[in-house]
Amino acid sequence: MNIAFFSKELPSDRPNGVSVQVHRLASALTDLGHQVTCFSFSPAPENANYQVTCFPRVGSTKILRKFAPALTFRSIDKSSFDIL
Repeated sequence: MNIAFFSKELPSDRPNGVSVQVHRLASALTDLGHQVTCFSFSPAPENANYQVTCFPRVGSTKILRKFAPALTFRSIDKSSFDIL
């Protein structure tokens, strides 16, 4: 199965609860034989066994930082994925 995750941060950049859980789930699904891609603004963690597409951080204003991830993730072609 081809699976896509959308996570603003990964543990390589800021190890918080959400980023760690995304990393663990993506790793576990890859270990089970699924193809996993994570779209993020953080680089791949050192031990990532899944693909990471890293986007450059945009915006210095609070409003741009808030909406840039949603607009960026919305623009991705999702047709090749079975689950988002």
